Amino acid sequence: MRVDGEELKVWEVVVDYTLSQPVNHEGLPQIDEYYREPTNRINVAWSFPIAGYPLAVLVGLVAIVVSFKVVRVRK
Repeated sequence: MRVDGEELKVWEVVVDYTLSQPVNHEGLPQIDEYYREPTNRINVAWSFPIAGYPLAVLVGLVAIVVSFKVVRVRK
């Protein structure tokens, strides 16, 4: 979005939209009912947590070290 040829950031547009809404008895902007809740516009999908990757590498390294120790002991 542009105003006077200058690009606005998304958060600026959201703030401007919010401030343009009518205010309630507490003086807060009254957001339209449609935008208050995600109402199936946001779909949550499970993914492997980022912290799990280092843990998976660590477990793999431990497994390799243990397997080398077992092979070494058997010889």
